[in-house]
Amino acid sequence: MRQRPPLFGLTDLLLLITVFFWAINLIVIKNVIGGALPTIAFTALRFALAAIILLPLLRTLTPAERAVSPGDLWKIIGLGFLGNSLYQIFFIIGLTYTSPTNAALILATPPIFIALIGAAFKLEKLTWLAWLGIFMSFGGIALVILGNAPAEAPDSAAHSLFGDFMTLGAAIMWALYTLLAAPVLKRHAPLKMTALSVAAGAVPLLVIATPAFLSTDWSSVSTAVWLGVVYCGGIAIAVGYLLWNRGVQQVGAARTAVYSNLTPVLVALMAWLVRGDPVTGYHIVGAIIILTGITLTRLGRRPREAS
Repeated sequence: MRQRPPLFGLTDLLLLITVFFWAINLIVIKNVIGGALPTIAFTALRFALAAIILLPLLRTLTPAERAVSPGDLWKIIGLGFLGNSLYQIFFIIGLTYTSPTNAALILATPPIFIALIGAAFKLEKLTWLAWLGIFMSFGGIALVILGNAPAEAPDSAAHSLFGDFMTLGAAIMWALYTLLAAPVLKRHAPLKMTALSVAAGAVPLLVIATPAFLSTDWSSVSTAVWLGVVYCGGIAIAVGYLLWNRGVQQVGAARTAVYSNLTPVLVALMAWLVRGDPVTGYHIVGAIIILTGITLTRLGRRPREAS
């Protein structure tokens, strides 16, 4: 008989550490973007660093484990473009214009879009509980996005709305990536999938960032920015992705996903402590509604039986 994982073990601790890494990641990015190093250049550099760290780790796999068929290789490249290149463009632009707390709350919503896409393509069916969760989550998103706009200056409100909707686009991209990656991960080790998709996603980012690289005054890029590149690429992406995939292997996707709900809480706390960002009633009520909706949606999803 297969032994059930403990209620809280080493894997759970590593997942908590990963969530903590990702919460810090949002704060670091928000603090360093928009300076001497253009945003797209910062994004490309941190993914290039992550690829440099991850690709050599493929040597730890056996030749059979490293093998990839041409068909799957193209799928992984496409997933890298969708889940890393496009996702990061939406994410980094969104975070430029909105607050880390808003971004973290909106980025917690991929389970909602995964459920909707799965239902649309008849991959699963949604019970009334799931639909209630979906409507609640969208209500919470609307509250977070629109709640603070009246209190801000018109220009700031417009920028914040733009950033929130770009971040919402990033959440949808991640939902698509998660759905499309699931069947590929059944055939390939998470390390291989992570390393190859991150490398594939880094290439378009580096190409797009080339004009920014050529126009940057590298002597004016501060040590803090370089440390941000190292942290966001080496820790948040390379280490974080590996620990997360290990969690999926050890305790399953559903239990692993629960930890992602802690990210908005940690980000709000860190943004308040480090940046002095306010945590408003809209954030608190919106977070409760969104996270409750996500939980109900997960409980109400059912796999569709093959006909």
